[in-house]
Amino acid sequence: MTPGHAAGVGARGRLEALVAQPPRLPACLPAPLPPRPPAATGGAGDVWEIWGQVDAVLGDKAAPDYDDLAALPFTRHCLIEGLRLYPEPPVLIRRALDDDALPPGAAGFSARIPRGADVFVSTWNLHRSEALWERPLEYDPDRWDRPFANPAVEGWAGFRPERCSGLYPNEVAADFAFLPFGGGARKCVGDQFAMLEATATFALLVRRFDFAFGAGGPGAVGLRTGATIHTEHGLWMRPSARPGVERSGAAWVAPLHPVLNPGGAALKKELDTKLRAELQASAPKAEAAATTHQPPPAVK
Repeated sequence: MTPGHAAGVGARGRLEALVAQPPRLPACLPAPLPPRPPAATGGAGDVWEIWGQVDAVLGDKAAPDYDDLAALPFTRHCLIEGLRLYPEPPVLIRRALDDDALPPGAAGFSARIPRGADVFVSTWNLHRSEALWERPLEYDPDRWDRPFANPAVEGWAGFRPERCSGLYPNEVAADFAFLPFGGGARKCVGDQFAMLEATATFALLVRRFDFAFGAGGPGAVGLRTGATIHTEHGLWMRPSARPGVERSGAAWVAPLHPVLNPGGAALKKELDTKLRAELQASAPKAEAAATTHQPPPAVK
């Protein structure tokens, strides 16, 4: 599940960067927000709609459940649009178990794959192909609500939103044009977990904060690739608290965690001891109550 975790973390970072692009929303906007104006598109319009959706679904809830995250379709679309433009594994590698032939697709000819050949699948190129996507280099979360097909790509069924299942449009919905977690029998087993993690974390962050680029702006981020995509110089963001958002969790509560809070282990032990004492003290009362309410003897 590590690749899925990496994709989820990468999606959050890419989305924060993409929605931080100017123009920004004015800081005096109320919370909760009304629906996104029809004229507001890209950067500011996306932030507007994410805020409105998160405010309406989560409110001040600190621990969203699955139903909450499933009710955030536009927020998830923003995440997966980030994964389309910046897929965490830019290349997938597979080995042919038998002789095979690729469908003609947009190339116009069928390439033969011999048994044992290593096949490099460039998700970066797939996700940015003009043959497979409408305006592929644009960040457009609304594309996931629109079907798209290209008859010039022989054998490709196109993208069909109605075939989406789970928390993101997988390879079935896009007929293998969208592979953020791979596809088929060897796809990442942590794909749904990654989307849960990314959506929950991002929704809780944008509920409380707005983000803007740090010094240097988006041009200072840079990009480098390996097994996954990374920033070259880090993704420095400047958070600011959203005005008008209630902060029920503003008071610090020490976590029962030996790493996050070195005293957490001792505190947990103390609370466990107290709980055991309370249970032992209540045990005689429970036994007495059980004795008082003995069932009548069985009669033959």
